[in-house]
Formats: sequence, C-alpha cells, structure tokens
Amino acid sequence: MNKILIIFFLFNVVNSQSKDVNSNIGLGKANWGLSLETADFGSGLSVFMVRPISEKFQLFGQFKTMEITGDGEMTVVDYWSYYPYKVNKFDLYIAQTLLGIKYHPFVGQIANNFSPYTMISIGPLALIDVPEYGKFKNKINNTNTYYNTGFVVGVGADFMIQSRQTISIFIGYDHLNTSDIVEGRNKYNGVIIKLMFGQNFK
Repeated sequence: MNKILIIFFLFNVVNSQSKDVNSNIGLGKANWGLSLETADFGSGLSVFMVRPISEKFQLFGQFKTMEITGDGEMTVVDYWSYYPYKVNKFDLYIAQTLLGIKYHPFVGQIANNFSPYTMISIGPLALIDVPEYGKFKNKINNTNTYYNTGFVVGVGADFMIQSRQTISIFIGYDHLNTSDIVEGRNKYNGVIIKLMFGQNFK
C-alpha cells in the first residue's frame, strides 16, 4: 500500500507542477553523472540522471550496483607476505534501478551556487548471491538471484562548481528487501552516503 501511495505522489508531482523552472543551482537544466556510494551494508557505484519538472522539483533516476559486506567480513594482512585478504567473506551483489523526486525548498532564497534538498526514490532490485569458493564455472552455475524492491530517503545539497558541473552530497536511509533469507538476512538496510558528480547535458 505504501509503495502505491509513493508512486501516486510521484505521478501527481510530475503532472501538476508548472513548466517554468528556476535557474538556481542549474535546476532548469537536465544533467547526468556518476555517484560513489557507501552504506552500512556495503559500497558501490551508480549512474544517475536528473530532469527538472518545476521550480522546486526534479525527477531523479539512478542505476546502481553495490557489493554487500558481511557482518563478520574483514580484511587482514598476512604477517609474512603482507598480502591482504578477506576472512568470513561472502560474494553478494546488488543491481538496482531507482526513480524518485528531489525537492529543493529554498530555491531563490539562498546563494545560487548552493541548494539543499530532500529526496525519495524507489525501485526494483536484483540481489545476486555468488558462491564464495570453487572454480569460476562452478560459481556461475550455482549463482542465485533474488528479485524485490527497495527505497532510499534522505537529505542533501547541490553545489555548483562550474557553469555546467555540480557536486551533490546526500545522506539518508537505504532499505533493500529480499524475497528470501539471503546470507542469513531477509533485508539489508542502514545509513547511506552518496557523493554525486553531475554534468549538464547542454
């Protein structure tokens, strides 16, 4: 029910807002970029796209991949060879598509090169569980994939560093559901931090 309400909200925002967009922090310009992401349960990379839909609202789309870190997983260094390796390792990866809304409440009220925002996004995900040991072919044949949904909500700020480039810092809560017990858990959630580097299309 909550997912339906969120989708309904996003649809109404897109269709009900004015077509006039503000040039503050480049809100009137579509942009794309790369994002570095770290969370309580892992880290990864993503590509994103932002499109203005009104004076204070932007449509946000993202495709991200993350490597999940186990609760007991850690990196140790061999005393004799100084070779680093992981103990209690498991190979678990996430591929997720997100669609959401960025809301800039202070457009026109503060400096033009700085704009705080809140953001919520939701989308489907694939959780890919690869066997930790064995030959490559055996790992491929025994890989399990689980499909479900997740969402991200939080706050951030856009900083314009050049006329066509922005840096965005975001901190929030990331929640990933799983369709089954995967590596002892039925969900992966926690604090997430994003550092996004954007480039205007024009």
